[in-house]
Amino acid sequence: MLAYVFWHRPRGGTEMEAYEEASVAFHRSLAHRRPVGMRCSCTLRLEELPWLPASAGAGGEDAAGGAVGYEDWYLIDDFTALGVLNEAAVGRGHRTSHDRLARRSGVGAGGVYMLVEGEAVIAPPAGESSQATWVALPPGSAPREVFELLGDGI
Repeated sequence: MLAYVFWHRPRGGTEMEAYEEASVAFHRSLAHRRPVGMRCSCTLRLEELPWLPASAGAGGEDAAGGAVGYEDWYLIDDFTALGVLNEAAVGRGHRTSHDRLARRSGVGAGGVYMLVEGEAVIAPPAGESSQATWVALPPGSAPREVFELLGDGI
């Protein structure tokens, strides 16, 4: 299983409520007509995205004037499913909701991540939390060796 994660901010001058409504509508569209290989998706509002520059203009600010951002998760079966999702997002059945969100979007960045060990927890039971460890492989390292060390608890 893979996760495609997309971080984004609204375009300057965009009302937060309209942006959030457009984002939720897009995810609902995907849930209603799920692309082959996509297990689920969600969008989260984050108070900080320090690695993503703020959008130009006054949009995308919270009540205190800070630049908020969003993190979208798409759990997919494999890289083929990523291609299907990419095509489906702007295709028949999803184009209207995608374009409504895209017109309001400013900066964005994405990444693809692989689950090395364990099971993906979509929503932990009430009162419980889950933990994720992000690992950046040093240049020239052998991924299998790193995964084995992680599996041993390092």
